[in-house]
Amino acid sequence: MGIPALSMMTDLASSLATGKVPPNLANNLTSSISHMSGAALFGSLVFGGIGTIAFVYGKKRMNVKNMLIGALLVGYTFLVTSTLLTYSIGIALCVALYLTREKDNAFTSMD
Repeated sequence: MGIPALSMMTDLASSLATGKVPPNLANNLTSSISHMSGAALFGSLVFGGIGTIAFVYGKKRMNVKNMLIGALLVGYTFLVTSTLLTYSIGIALCVALYLTREKDNAFTSMD
């Protein structure tokens, strides 16, 4: 079940190139969402929300690492429908976000 969105993206790209929308494109888009379990949808919402916050924070701080990891957290949830992959990739990206954080000196020097 892994990554069915890749075939949909190639269908969409070919339809944009030719100017014709294939008749089964809408069915393919809705079927990939219907194959997601409730846990995968919940994980997509959680990791997508974390990614949005990381992206906005990175943009505010001009931190490219946070922006990139945030964009990846938001983007991968559209491509992956498997529950195990959703949580595995999401946790790995959150760990990467934690490890690449910049320490803020405002709270470390409490006199």
